[in-house]
Amino acid sequence: MKPFVYVTLILILCTSFLTSNAFQRDETEIKKDSVIRFSEKLKSLYQSSDFAGVLSLQEEFGYIKRHFGAGKGYFPDLEMIIAKSLYNLGDYEKSLTLVLRELTKYEDQKDLKGIADARNILGLIYLEQHQYEAALQEFSKSANQHKKLRNFRRLSANLLNMGLVHKRLHHPDSAQYYYLLSKQYASNSAYSSVVAMANNRLGELYASQMKLKEAVRSYNSVLNDTTFTDDWELSFAHSGIASCYAHLGHYEKARKHALTGYELANKLKTKWDIKRAAEVLSEVSVESGDFKDAFFYQSVAIKYRDSILSESKRISLDSMQMSFQRLANEKLKIENDSVLSKLRIGQLMLILACCIIGFVAAIWLTARKHNRTTMALNRELRINSQLMTQRNKLIEKQNDELKEVVTTKDFLIAVLTHDLRTPMTSILSVIKYIEETDLNIKEMKEWLGMLHNQTLSTSKLMDNLLLWSEIQRSGVKVKRECIQTSNMVSSIITMLQKSIHDKNLNFVHVPEPDVTAFVDPYHLQIILSNIISNAIKFTPKGGDILVNYEHREDKLLINIRDTGMGMNAEKLKQIQANNTSLYFTHGTDQERGFGMGMKLIYHFLKANGGELLIESKEGVGSLFSIVLTISE
Repeated sequence: MKPFVYVTLILILCTSFLTSNAFQRDETEIKKDSVIRFSEKLKSLYQSSDFAGVLSLQEEFGYIKRHFGAGKGYFPDLEMIIAKSLYNLGDYEKSLTLVLRELTKYEDQKDLKGIADARNILGLIYLEQHQYEAALQEFSKSANQHKKLRNFRRLSANLLNMGLVHKRLHHPDSAQYYYLLSKQYASNSAYSSVVAMANNRLGELYASQMKLKEAVRSYNSVLNDTTFTDDWELSFAHSGIASCYAHLGHYEKARKHALTGYELANKLKTKWDIKRAAEVLSEVSVESGDFKDAFFYQSVAIKYRDSILSESKRISLDSMQMSFQRLANEKLKIENDSVLSKLRIGQLMLILACCIIGFVAAIWLTARKHNRTTMALNRELRINSQLMTQRNKLIEKQNDELKEVVTTKDFLIAVLTHDLRTPMTSILSVIKYIEETDLNIKEMKEWLGMLHNQTLSTSKLMDNLLLWSEIQRSGVKVKRECIQTSNMVSSIITMLQKSIHDKNLNFVHVPEPDVTAFVDPYHLQIILSNIISNAIKFTPKGGDILVNYEHREDKLLINIRDTGMGMNAEKLKQIQANNTSLYFTHGTDQERGFGMGMKLIYHFLKANGGELLIESKEGVGSLFSIVLTISE
């Protein structure tokens, strides 16, 4: 009787096991169908550029992962679609977190396509965060992967992005090379959107180099392509060609394209194109005498320029690092909970194994799977630790840069509140006094002379402040040419003649009409104006100032020698320091300065391939020698 019972019990258990497996297979097929439908819906929203719609499905996606299991292979590339949508909507923090997590998975699986896609998005995020070297590395790695896969369409996009990085790094030749290479690959692959983007970027590059005809041809390539209907690139092309026509003096064409670009940009809410189109419309309105429109568009341009500047200053990776660390810890906790849950299942299977020998194999397979999961978690933990170390170093560097910027900002605010408000108050007081007082001609000349000096000093201070701000924001732009330096020195001396007369200075200029230098004329005017003004400021009444010229091989030296206050070694070292620090100084008549002029001089000389030599002795005087290249 007992053998019969045992056989019956075994048959019942086997039947239950087979029925359970069949039910599990049916349930698995239902899960797969649900995930496939969700995947198609998510991809459709992304392809239609409805990025907000993609993110609205995140809660549903989380539910599917929790109930269907993220380890079943049901979710190819869905996480990357969400990461790309976050990037396109400007949420770089969350996008970076997802991309780094998915990149680790792709590398573990040796998925070249996934690795290339993730690295391209990483490069775009770093580009937006102004981490240009890191962006270039990621784009290069992505391009190499796409080349191995022979995916030339995606390769053309990588090359275009590399051109964008070189444009930001002020490497125009490299940028042009990658734009043209990208255009070639995209044309051969019939990738019209990248062809249009490459032509637009070439037009922008040519325009920045004042190659306006080449720029117009590039922009027209986009506008004349009837197969291409992307409003974003069309807005870029219309605004760009409008700027070119404005520079060429074709104001009606400029107005027509600028209005089209302005409308498209407003529709898309692209701030940079709105600003550029508004600037062109303001310029052509002035030319046509429509000052009302000019004022309106100038206001729009200023509004968006300030908005763009504020956004660029807001960029910081601090919150990204904190979010990345938090999400990484949450992920590890979820994975550990999953492991514990599977271990409990394994224990139940171990109990069943006492009845059915076949379950022993299932337990062995489960244990092996758990071991692989633990190893993967440990590997990911090491990668996360390395990433966090790199981010901490980057944050420390950015904090140091931010402290220096804040210090300079505070100093400039102090200058603005005192050195601009005080002279403006004096100017208003003098004007009010002249209006309310009957003055003879001599007295009037004296008061007007005082007003002239005060206005000239304030104007120079404002010019230096504006130049300094522009250099800090976008760097020095140079257009060098051969110019007659002697004539420029004479013009500056004439402009400063009143200050020279008021101090009764013996000012001697030894002109040389044939003297030329290869330099940006605007920069040289600022350099000479600041040094000659300083010589006048720091030379006491009745002192001597001499300006002459000297040739050394292919170099020209403009010497400005004075018998002024001179400088000690510490002061000279402070002036020659290569940093952004500012400092207060006073002239012989208590003329106030704060070193900004000298910083501008060093910036402009470096950009023009020149240098400044200084010899000075306290109480004796100083010799400033401007060293310039004679020819190109």
